[in-house]
Amino acid sequence: MTTKTADITPDKSLFEKLGKSGYRTEQAVSELVDNAIDARVDGSVRIDVVLDFEKRAIVVSDNGSGMGFEELRDGLTIAKTTKDGTGLGRFGLGMKSACSALGKAFEVTTARQDTKAEYSASYDQDAWLNEQSASWDRFPIKESAKPMPWHGTRIRISRINVPLYHNQTTAFKRSFGIRYGAYLESGQVRLYVNGSACTATKVAVEDESRKELVVETPSGNFVRGWIGLLEKRSVKGDYGMHLYKNSRLVKAYAKFGIRSHPEASRVVGELNLDHVPVNFHKTGFLEDAPEYKEAVWCFERDQAVVDTVKSSASKAPPPESVQAVLEYAVRGGRGGSIRPRLRAPDARILLQKAETVRVQDGERTVDFVFGDEGSLYSIQNSKDVIQVSINRKSPLFRIVGNPLFLLGMVGLEAKHVQDKSGQYADFLSARNASWSEFIQEWLVTSKDGSKKRTEKTSPEYGLAKNLLSLYDHLERRFAPKFQFTGLSTLAPYLHNAYDRIVYSIEVERGAAQYLADVIDEFDRDRFVAIPKPKASDVNAVLEFSENTDLVIVRESSKAHPSVAPPEKAWADLFSEFKKGVIPISENEIAEILEQMEERKIVDSARLHSLIKSRHMPKDITSMYERPY
Repeated sequence: MTTKTADITPDKSLFEKLGKSGYRTEQAVSELVDNAIDARVDGSVRIDVVLDFEKRAIVVSDNGSGMGFEELRDGLTIAKTTKDGTGLGRFGLGMKSACSALGKAFEVTTARQDTKAEYSASYDQDAWLNEQSASWDRFPIKESAKPMPWHGTRIRISRINVPLYHNQTTAFKRSFGIRYGAYLESGQVRLYVNGSACTATKVAVEDESRKELVVETPSGNFVRGWIGLLEKRSVKGDYGMHLYKNSRLVKAYAKFGIRSHPEASRVVGELNLDHVPVNFHKTGFLEDAPEYKEAVWCFERDQAVVDTVKSSASKAPPPESVQAVLEYAVRGGRGGSIRPRLRAPDARILLQKAETVRVQDGERTVDFVFGDEGSLYSIQNSKDVIQVSINRKSPLFRIVGNPLFLLGMVGLEAKHVQDKSGQYADFLSARNASWSEFIQEWLVTSKDGSKKRTEKTSPEYGLAKNLLSLYDHLERRFAPKFQFTGLSTLAPYLHNAYDRIVYSIEVERGAAQYLADVIDEFDRDRFVAIPKPKASDVNAVLEFSENTDLVIVRESSKAHPSVAPPEKAWADLFSEFKKGVIPISENEIAEILEQMEERKIVDSARLHSLIKSRHMPKDITSMYERPY
């Protein structure tokens, strides 16, 4: 038997591959912020995050302790760290993988307070991979004199791999306010995004519901924190426990020992799991680790936790806006105007979670019961209580602009029902049936009176298969009106194969960001949702994001069903093509239309009318009229 030695120096592509390990933009930037926090001087540090939209760059700088030559060398060495495990970064992968995830090039400049020198190192993916002289054992680090007294570290990432869009500034501040809340509140960290200061995010917790937690596990470890109830139920899934390790947020709104269910949608709190291991991205705890399983088991059995979850599941009063509208209607406007007033998307989100609203007017009691079955509404009069049952899934309920107005009118009607329940029930049943028939006729009839040929198109036209599960999720979790359009329905007619499909959804005004959040909650690994993007945002995601379908979210003031008719889908697809949003050729657009006409899926006259009504460019008309 002989023994040979082998050179197992990592391949030069390792830097690039580290950046493809699943970071989201905010998570990758957080890795660099973590390092800056670990470099606090005298217990404090200032950190500036700059999202440079014009130059397409990201800069993270701090006035911390900085690094000397050896520390910078170790910082650039994969899997090498000098940290003792008590800081936020201890795997020796954070800076390298985060920078590579954010861009194809980065530069690190750093200096210590007690020296006159500063050090810098640059990485360029193309040069690193293509130049024969570039190697692990000859990585260049420059030393130069400080141009002025300073200390800290500055990292600039360019040739960005991730999308940058202006509302990211607000999103980053909100996320950092949660993630680094303990540091911000204590004054240890001053954190700025594009010059705007981040503040610790505080949740509105119901008075006297907050309970301090000290949970001891059988292995002798402790889970410390608090739990309480939100003042209002979260309709966006923003409930659960913030999980921290060493005062740094690892996961927000984790359903840690709590069901992901509307009954638990008021439970909120914070837990420190300092003894539980995390993944090297620090984006989650290792849920298969015995420490994690033990912590969950002990937490969910703690009496304070049991009592809080039980209180959340009780029939708590509905949002005050719904209550105010119904009280205003039943009481005949006594007591002033309705406060607060809500836009339609917000009203639908609130009503999606409403269950029973009780209104008292003197000796009369009216119960409004919300469900998802039956006719639009029914009114039953008993000796003590008038019960109004409302079907939120009724087309009548969904088509009105602001459903709170409809509820108000129903409330006015309910007050006139006393002693007429039998006679009135027959009338109401007949009227609801007539209304339903009318609205169904309205929804399937165009302006010229001709029917949409749903019976002909249903087998061959509909939502793309990749979106069926997302559609079901939105039907359950998203109350405002939305419509899948463009390639969401036309992808099956593409002539060429595409690795990435850009789907699109229209939503009523004011709800685009909320819809994107719901899609992200559904499956962030499969779908990337961008609200109201520019073409450059879409192109950046298409170029650099992998293994996902892109969903662009546009806002529209028009009421619409949840799936666009074929004529509108094609016109919307052409509009996105002309804006440069969708990477598709003009010939492909024309071939899609040709296929749809051959299968008699699209009505040529209706499409021509739609083009004219939209005042679309002449070239779309010429495309439509082109001979095939």
